[in-house]
Order: sequence, then structure tokens, then C-alpha cells
Amino acid sequence: MTQRIFLFCLLFTSGPFALFSQWEDVSLNENLEVIDVHFWNNTTGIVCGVNKIYKTANAGMSWTTTFDAGTDDIFFEDVETIGNNIAIAVGKNITTNKSVILRSTTMGSSWVNIPVNDNVFFTDIYFLNNNIGYCTGGSNALYKTVNGGQSWQWITGQGGFGTESVFFTDEQTGYLCGGGPDNASMVKTTDGGQNWFPLDVMGVNFLRSIYFTDNLTGFVVGWGGGIYKTTDAGVSWTEQLVATMQGNLKVTFTDTETGYIAGGISNTGSILKTENAGVTWFETAPAGTKAMISIDFPSDQVGYACGSSGTVLRTNNGGTTSIGNLPTGKNNFNVYPNPVENLLTVDGGEQPITKLNLYDSNGSMIRSISCSNPLETMDMASLPAGNYYVTVYGKTGTSAYKVVKIR
Repeated sequence: MTQRIFLFCLLFTSGPFALFSQWEDVSLNENLEVIDVHFWNNTTGIVCGVNKIYKTANAGMSWTTTFDAGTDDIFFEDVETIGNNIAIAVGKNITTNKSVILRSTTMGSSWVNIPVNDNVFFTDIYFLNNNIGYCTGGSNALYKTVNGGQSWQWITGQGGFGTESVFFTDEQTGYLCGGGPDNASMVKTTDGGQNWFPLDVMGVNFLRSIYFTDNLTGFVVGWGGGIYKTTDAGVSWTEQLVATMQGNLKVTFTDTETGYIAGGISNTGSILKTENAGVTWFETAPAGTKAMISIDFPSDQVGYACGSSGTVLRTNNGGTTSIGNLPTGKNNFNVYPNPVENLLTVDGGEQPITKLNLYDSNGSMIRSISCSNPLETMDMASLPAGNYYVTVYGKTGTSAYKVVKIR
């Protein structure tokens, strides 16, 4: 069945226009994996990379090493910023087989060790507010702090699977997710972590990150690129799509509608964005981005993503795409009539059209539509007059075009 969507195109004699995202390179000057990133505000934040912690106070323009274990024995997995000046970093000392928790009260400029008599490899931290926080890792282990990370109390260690991520929607209701190479596992508590019960998530690969936008609506992402959503506090989950990414994944939201997923493997990175609570996701990472591992937004528009080879990226406009003047492919799609008032056709010839992304004149995506036919008819009658841009995806490549809508 021919899909009808709003679209309008005008081909320029100079060829297609490229659309590329507004992520700037503010990477470390070191070739190491940057495991996690968190910021107190738009300019001041920290990242951890293997056995080091780095700080910036100028939006990533320069980075200072504020903790160096001096050995590869310590491996950091997560950092978190709290309030105006507190930070927590967690991981494990591989040589001593002891858990590691560091705390800073100086916005990451200096760190002190917080003793924890355990051998858990901590993987994730989540703070419900400035005082109450949770730390997880190992076989479903969970620690809790009620004083901003000054001390931690063991809550549970029921075992069963390796835990990768923790999230609490209130002090009683929380979630842990993880699993193994061939299974996805998630559990939920409704009594502050004293008891847990399993949740049925359809993913077959282990889960990497979980995030809730309210008490009912949550998202979890898995190693194989799966993205799952619940609207009933985890009772049921629906698969939104399987993203074309592998490896490390991190999901976060800036509001109930706008979210991001960072991931990738080797030299292929991805930063997906949704503007409609996960109904559709679109790529925002610049071409050639290396594997992404984590992402954080200190505000609605300013965000940072980190990954392999010392990579740190920054956006000042929510990762929104902008329009450039470069060709994007050799596909010859026929788009007519132009100018267009009501109905427009996109003709791929013998090549099926697989997706259409529509952008306004500011480069903000309006919608993303999946297609399957070589001929797509589009109704644009209700859209206001003006200039737009559309990317047309085919089986062999992608082209982008400027669009004019009249009346």
C-alpha cells in the first residue's frame, strides 16, 4: 500500500544537500576508552577512562586529569554528579579484588576513597536526589546511600545475573537490568530493595541501560540493539525497533518526549534521538563517529557523549541536524511536482525507498517514516508554506534534497 505522508522537494542544480548533526569534537588527548560522562552544568563535568578521571570547566575545550590510579589494576565503570559539587566514581581493583568507590566534594578536582568491604565490580550509580543513591554490579548486588555517598549500606545480593544498570522511580520502587550473552534479565522491587521479582523482557541479549521518564514509562536497551518500552511500570514491554548498533549502550531522556541512546562497536558509533517518546528514533551522530559508550545531558540542549579512542562529543542544540552543501550519495530519486501544493510523488525507479526523514528550515526533524515501495505518494496540504529538507533512503544509499511548499 502506498504510504501518504507530508513531504515536498525541490532539486537544486548543484545536487543533493547533506544533513549532519551538531556534535562537536571535544575529545581527550589520550587513546583510551572513555567509559562514562556526567556534568553538573553546561560547562563543568567529568569523564572516567579505564583508571583515570578527567575534569573540564570549559565545556570540553580542555581536560585535566584529577585522578590517576597509576596502574591498570583499577577499572572505572561509572561516574555521577550530584547537587552543586559532589561526584561519585565506581569500579573495581582487579588486583586486590576489591570494590572501588571514590567521592569528590570539589566538583571532581580531588577524590577520597570510600571504604566498601566487598569484591563487587560496580557498574552503575543512580541518585534519586542529592542524598539517596544506589550502586549496583556483580550478581545483582545493590548498595544504598542516604548521605550523598559518604557511606554505603548493602541491601541485596540475590544473584542470578550480572547487573549493568539501576534506576529508582521513588525510594520504594526500583529496577535492575543485565543478563548474559544469550539472555536478558530484569528485576523490580516495590519495598526499597528488600525483595525482588522478575520482569518479562523479550530481548535475547543482555540489557545495558534502563531509564524511566515517570513512574510508569520506562525504556531499556540491549546489547543487540534492541530498544524496549513500558508504559505500565514494567508489567509489559514492547520492542520499538532493533537499532543498527551493537556493543555498549546507554539511554537517557531530557523530558518525557526527548531521549537519546549512545552505542556502537569498534569504529562504528551511533547516537539515536527520539522526539516523540520513542515512537521513532533517528541518527544524529556525525559520519565516522567511533563507538559510543555513554551520554549525558545537563540541560535540554547541551549534551555530551563519550566512547572509544578518547572520544568526547558535545552538542549545544540537542543534537539537531543542520544543512550543509555536500552531496550524500549517487541515488537519483525523482521528486515531483515542484513547487508542490497538495500531493507529491517520490519515485525511486526500480529501487525501493526504505525511509524518509523530513526536516524544517532550522534542521529540526519533523518526522521519520519507514517505507518499502519504489513509489511513495505524499500529502503535504496541511503543512505551512516554506523551505524544508528531506532525506530519501534507498537500498544502496541516501540522498538529501531541499524542499519548497507553497500556499
